Amino acid sequence: MVRTVLASFENTPDPRLREVMQALVRHVHGFIREVRLTEAEWQHAIDFLTAAGHITTDRRQEFVLLSDVLGASMQTINVNHEATAGATEATVVGPFFVEGSPEIPIGGDVQYDHGQLAGRACLFTDDQGDYAFWELTPTPYPIPHDGPVGALLDETGRSPLRASDLRFMATGPGLRTLVTHIFVDGDHLLDSDAVFGVKDSLVKRFERHPGGTPTPDGRDLSGQSWSRVRFDIVLAPRRS
Repeated sequence: MVRTVLASFENTPDPRLREVMQALVRHVHGFIREVRLTEAEWQHAIDFLTAAGHITTDRRQEFVLLSDVLGASMQTINVNHEATAGATEATVVGPFFVEGSPEIPIGGDVQYDHGQLAGRACLFTDDQGDYAFWELTPTPYPIPHDGPVGALLDETGRSPLRASDLRFMATGPGLRTLVTHIFVDGDHLLDSDAVFGVKDSLVKRFERHPGGTPTPDGRDLSGQSWSRVRFDIVLAPRRS
């Protein structure tokens, strides 16, 4: 049967679409044969995808979430952003990038404001490429898990928690746009991040300083402890 289905796409005008569809057919049919999928299981899968469609809105994309927890999002990133010598590794975009986030000066605060742009900001490096900002030290957080994807995680014994991270989108003239995170060294979720976004090169040490320790810019933290982390971002050349 698979040969007949493959042949039905043979006259697809776009060669790339033909390649993708025929590969999809081969893998789907191979999967069905491998696991001996039952009709009831296939119907359950259809119901799952239908539920994912129903819960999806302009603010929530359950299919992206499904792609994330299956590792498909990160695999796509890996395929399209092969490691370049010396360049910072890429990871998933995630749902938190917001156009029009407020611009802050080097050393400014990335915190909540009345515009609800929580923990988001636009920064520019100085002439030497340096940048710095203050924000709350990241902690673990869950992906949305009140829908079908959350039910899937529950049924398979997986946690919806993501490892603690800070997210970056970096650009520069003639260079490739980079989307990446850094993760907190020692976080117990580094090996079980819900969307498989952790890479060893992106795990950084957040050096904790006790209250009263002078800060790099001399600000008064009223005796509170604080952490410091360094993240040097290296962008790869833009592809021609």
